[in-house]
Amino acid sequence: MLTDIDIQKIIKANKEIFTTKDDLKEFATKDDLKKFATKDDLKEFATKDDLKEFATKDDLDKTSTLLIKEIFTTKDKISKRLDDVDEKFNNLHTAIDSYAQKSDSYFQEMVMLSHKVNRQEKWIQEIANKVGVRLEY
Repeated sequence: MLTDIDIQKIIKANKEIFTTKDDLKEFATKDDLKKFATKDDLKEFATKDDLKEFATKDDLDKTSTLLIKEIFTTKDKISKRLDDVDEKFNNLHTAIDSYAQKSDSYFQEMVMLSHKVNRQEKWIQEIANKVGVRLEY
């Protein structure tokens, strides 16, 4: 059996082999360990029956698959609606262009008719002056 003197000799010879009180201060104490949860504490946390109420990975996969299908269906519907709106806009644009062209032609014709009427009134006035008829308007 080792005596205190033997232990002191070993300590002096190899101080690095044994830990000191200062070295052990970094370890947890009994009071520190009392702060951790025990098995009994964890029994009240959640039971297997409680966990059955949570979604599983399969449930989440199914839900995400359905959600993705719904998103793409909605995207396709929106895309189709936008295509319909584009087509209607193009038709409206074509109709407006057609109307603008007809209006432009009509206004040019009105200007030409106005000049023609002015010219004819001038001729009538000249004829009336030569014939000696006084025109009143």
